Amino acid sequence: MLDTRIRAFLEELTQADEGAVIGVVCHGGVMQSVARYVLGSSRGLAMSDNCGISVFRIKDGEWKLHKWNVTVEL
Repeated sequence: MLDTRIRAFLEELTQADEGAVIGVVCHGGVMQSVARYVLGSSRGLAMSDNCGISVFRIKDGEWKLHKWNVTVEL
């Protein structure tokens, strides 16, 4: 159920203007779901810390993971 909602949300974001920066604040379960959508699996990714930064980008309709659970930038 969560993955279905996340998939719909990410597909909606693909319609955003090119270069738009969109911030999302969420819990680790959502981040794992986003990783599954973007990477096909979240296996091998450590669960997010209590407060970490993850960055996903989309270009030409393709999502990529750029940062996962970064805490040193906080």
